[in-house]
Amino acid sequence: MANGGLERAQASEGAARLEALLEAWRALRHPRIADLIDRLTARVLEGAKPIKGKSVAARTETMVALCESKNVVDVARVLAAEWPGTWQTALPVLRAVVKLPDDPRVAAHLAKEVDATRFETWTSAAFYRPLFAKLNALGDVRQWPLLEAQLTRTKSYYYQRDMRPLEEAAVERYRALKVEPLSEEDEALVEALEAPFAAVAATQSSTKRSGEELLAEVYARPDDLTARAVYGDWLSERNDPRGELISLQLGAPSPKSLSRQQALIKKHWKAWLGPIADWLKSAPRFEAGFPVEGHVDASTYREVQESFRKIIDRPEWTTFRTLRLWSQIIPPADLVRAPRFAGVRELLDIAPQELGALLATKAPLTSLTLTWAMEMPPVARGAFGALSALKVLSIHGRDLGVFAPGVVHLERLVLQLDRTMPLELGLLEAMNVDVVEFDLYGTRAQLTREGRSGPFTKARLLSTAYVSDLIELLPLSIVELTSEGLEREEVRPGVLAQLATTAKRLPKLTRLELPFVEVAPKQHPPHLELSLTGVALFEVEKLAPLWKILSEDFGVPFDSLDVRGGLALGDDPVGRLTTWCQNKRCHDVRLQVKGTPAVFPLHRTATYFTNVTLPLGDRERFIKALDALLAFTKPSSLRVGGVLTLEGDALQTRRAEVHAFIRKA
Repeated sequence: MANGGLERAQASEGAARLEALLEAWRALRHPRIADLIDRLTARVLEGAKPIKGKSVAARTETMVALCESKNVVDVARVLAAEWPGTWQTALPVLRAVVKLPDDPRVAAHLAKEVDATRFETWTSAAFYRPLFAKLNALGDVRQWPLLEAQLTRTKSYYYQRDMRPLEEAAVERYRALKVEPLSEEDEALVEALEAPFAAVAATQSSTKRSGEELLAEVYARPDDLTARAVYGDWLSERNDPRGELISLQLGAPSPKSLSRQQALIKKHWKAWLGPIADWLKSAPRFEAGFPVEGHVDASTYREVQESFRKIIDRPEWTTFRTLRLWSQIIPPADLVRAPRFAGVRELLDIAPQELGALLATKAPLTSLTLTWAMEMPPVARGAFGALSALKVLSIHGRDLGVFAPGVVHLERLVLQLDRTMPLELGLLEAMNVDVVEFDLYGTRAQLTREGRSGPFTKARLLSTAYVSDLIELLPLSIVELTSEGLEREEVRPGVLAQLATTAKRLPKLTRLELPFVEVAPKQHPPHLELSLTGVALFEVEKLAPLWKILSEDFGVPFDSLDVRGGLALGDDPVGRLTTWCQNKRCHDVRLQVKGTPAVFPLHRTATYFTNVTLPLGDRERFIKALDALLAFTKPSSLRVGGVLTLEGDALQTRRAEVHAFIRKA
């Protein structure tokens, strides 16, 4: 009890000091006072509980209530919490925050919202307008660099159209701010306010320096897992989520830990990567808490090459080993020469025109993937010897004749193929390559031979989508076609016989093992296909009446929707659908009944065909329900069963024809 009382007293004292600091900042607007507020806020939040709620709405309601209390610690909790993920659900929190008394912590949070730019739809202006108004009114001069950096970034069309003027106005407002020298009296006041924090500031500075030193050790020795473990422990002691990721990825994997890793990466990867995050198309792959593989693509900056060169020395690049590179950002040769990219061993999607300069670097690349080009540069015999560490080369099959003379010994050559491609197998057999991999639209087979010369005799499937087409491309010297390592895959009856017939084109084939097992398709009650045109059903006001028609009139127990993977509709399907409908980034969803062909898509615009599959069940009930659906949707045309098509007025005058067709279906 005594300890609890002491903690409450300390919390009360911290809140009182925060109140005093905030009053001083409102009077002087000085960044030194704002820094003190940040330090004290960090201290009082150490023991604060996270904001929780059973639903997004409940959590939002709690955050709004905490803001309305105007308690300086509770406000800090709201600003430190993760806000709802759509602008519509985050707007009530923002409205509550902008009503608060002036607070530099609010300015910092709003500037970070601009930097993150989580919402970029045409409707999100309703969120950003009050945000910029409050940000401009606060005038925390410390936010100027972050806001100014936005002006070089290329964001979404709607954001640039509607919010870029607000960004520019905010930068002009902050650029005009000046930090006036403190009077002797105010200087004495600020020094008095700083005095209680002197020892804490020294400790925090030492701690921060220690963390920076540990991180620098990781970047200095990117292959040293011990350095990462030490840094991870330091982070975990401070409840930093990256510490948890490092611990999970250094530990034994499990389904639960892998799921948690993905959740942490999805939530925090942009914060961890800092300024380089804008240059990555999606979250990179992480190992031991740091990125190792990523896709450097169209950036969010203007003057792409010039902007990229400004961040080419960022330490966050140091741990990358594999990069898929958009060459208009920077020539690959310049990239591999940059010290921060010394660890890169695999380059993907490199234009052949860049090959000459890349070979001249003699970079220690182990894997290189070249794209196809209309005009291929000449490649001298033995040219790839300049990349002495190269083990894997991936090229388009059409370019084999161009590259074959220049290739020295490889462990693996990957040929990207298509169905119509003539393949020079003689050239392939003459090359000094241990393993050749055929890649047909993502379906792969690995070819091997005895020794480093002579015909390829064994093929092992690595995937299964276009197996029949792939067999057609295999050399006639193949003796074995197997699928070791692939899981068994169910196919309809007759597929194995078809594949065996295709394989007869290989005269020397003595062993055929394919990863398929024939299974009769599941039998479902009769379903009828409908196609409606000229209707837009993904609108909030239409969801409840449409759901009534589908669930009560048709009696179809839709239980899931396929937006962002299969999601359960739950006990409140209309509410669930409404949430997705309010997300302007979601253009459509598909209602489904798991394990059956039943499906009903909802589109946001009328330009799409609404292709529906519903169980017939009782014919008369189906006919009555269909009439209700047509009366509600008023389509411009209807196609039933892929055969009967009615358009315009014919939908009304020939409705009996539709009824007769359904009764016979």
